[in-house]
Amino acid sequence: MILRHPAMPHNKQAHAKSAAEMERIMAKVVFFEESCKGCYLCVTACPNKIITIAEDRMNAKGFRPVEVKEQERCIGCAMCATICPDCVIEVFK
Repeated sequence: MILRHPAMPHNKQAHAKSAAEMERIMAKVVFFEESCKGCYLCVTACPNKIITIAEDRMNAKGFRPVEVKEQERCIGCAMCATICPDCVIEVFK
């Protein structure tokens, strides 16, 4: 859904430009890795499947934390943060 100011033109060209500008606005996901207990619920909740298990490291608790490999594909839905039982995920948009 694209919200318009009443003074904004209502033609298709203006709409296309607004949609293109909206696509460039990216969300950012931040994980507090040291608090992650490795339940991986966020991995399954992500609609774009961009959250993965970090295979190359462990946190202080001995769990493999999660990470986002393709941050630019994040749509900012915050499903990962919503499902996280330990509130270790923040989504900025």
